[in-house]
Amino acid sequence: MRPRVILAALKEKESPRVPLAVLLLLTVLGSTLAFLPVPVLATPGGTSWCGHTITASTTLTANIGPCSELGLVIGANGITLNCAGRTISGTSADTDYGIYLSGRMEVTVENCQVTGFRYGFYVLRSSGNTLVADTADSSALYGFEFYGSSSNKLTTDTADSNAHDGFHIESASDSNTLSGNTASMNNNYGFEFYGSSSDTITHNTADGNKYGIVLSGDSDDAFTTNTASGNSWFGFYIVTSSHNTFATNTAESNGYYGFYLVSSAYNSFTTNTAGSNYYYGFTLSDSSHNTLTGNTADSNTYEGFYFYSSSDSNTLSGNTASDGFDGFSLVGSSHNTLTKNTADGNAQNGFELYSSSGSNQLSGDTASNDHGYDFYIISASDSNTLSGNTASDGYYGFYIYSSSHNTLTTNTADSNAHSGFALYDSSYNTLSSDTANNNAQYGYHDQSTGSGTKGTANVYAGDVCSGNDVGGSSPSGLCTPGK
Repeated sequence: MRPRVILAALKEKESPRVPLAVLLLLTVLGSTLAFLPVPVLATPGGTSWCGHTITASTTLTANIGPCSELGLVIGANGITLNCAGRTISGTSADTDYGIYLSGRMEVTVENCQVTGFRYGFYVLRSSGNTLVADTADSSALYGFEFYGSSSNKLTTDTADSNAHDGFHIESASDSNTLSGNTASMNNNYGFEFYGSSSDTITHNTADGNKYGIVLSGDSDDAFTTNTASGNSWFGFYIVTSSHNTFATNTAESNGYYGFYLVSSAYNSFTTNTAGSNYYYGFTLSDSSHNTLTGNTADSNTYEGFYFYSSSDSNTLSGNTASDGFDGFSLVGSSHNTLTKNTADGNAQNGFELYSSSGSNQLSGDTASNDHGYDFYIISASDSNTLSGNTASDGYYGFYIYSSSHNTLTTNTADSNAHSGFALYDSSYNTLSSDTANNNAQYGYHDQSTGSGTKGTANVYAGDVCSGNDVGGSSPSGLCTPGK
């Protein structure tokens, strides 16, 4: 029996028995530990969240900042950051980005107020994202910067008082949609589209910036129902850009021009309005193959439509220029077509060609109630064609000075305060089947001398005159009294 007792004692040492009270205590402690909370991040807010990377959908419950570097970084695709109107603030112009997206897709950033960063929102090589009801102000550069980012949507966002641009879309940032956004009081551009294409821009407002909406090297964009007003320089500024469309946009009360094209081609402007701009309503400079249809320029201080050194197939059709200085003015421009446009009530001229030679065509245009010349062809404006136009209730109807080889046919000059058609120091022009009625001086007044009709330097054929107060023509015989 002794060996068994010894063996039992050895087993007891190998596996000591735990008292029952101790077992019960350990069981209770284990159950309690199982229900203790797992540690979590602190509530979003303050400076501790500056530079934080968001990897899951998050709603802010407090302001973040002031941050000396980054605000927030979006670190995952397909998530939503809802700031719920909270502010993310930076400390100075040297801080980086308020909200930063790089290489992200299908992210929504909404209701965020970002202020005091170098860039408010920076979207780098990201696509399919949505920014809605966000605000960027007091940025050292841009409020919203999109670089190499496509197919994003910006809706009802606001960029205010940024040191450079409100919205800056650049470097192949294509097929983005901007709708209902506002850019105001930015030191340079409200909206700039630089080297991008196929963007859709609708119902946005640019107010009180240096430039309202700017395109530089952009193509195939569509601008619809946007407003640029009260900008210190230009409302819409389009430079080296092509194949863009502008419809039902408004540029008003800007310090220089409403719509200004420079070195741009194949753009289309339809039913836009430029009103009360300090200089010109619509300006083309060194631009070609553009089409302007059904636009209105009203109460601009100088020209309603102004072409400078713009040639090769620009077409103006059905536009109206009223209550400015000149309605339509072409300077140093050729091969343009103007048809069925209206100039009314301008302080000086309705349609003016100045040093513009080479097949400009004006047909079916109407000038009335202009205080100077309804149609004014001056200073070596040669080889142009005017047909089927009407000039009434101005000072002179058609006035040609120091210009030659122009053709005027089937035009009408009626009830003007001086003469219907007047030619001075001009030669080799042809007037045929035109009509001049009820003008206060002559129907046709030609002061040139030469081997043309009745000793003038020009040719008249089948022209009609009646009811002119002083006489049908000077010299007589240039026209036949109408029935």
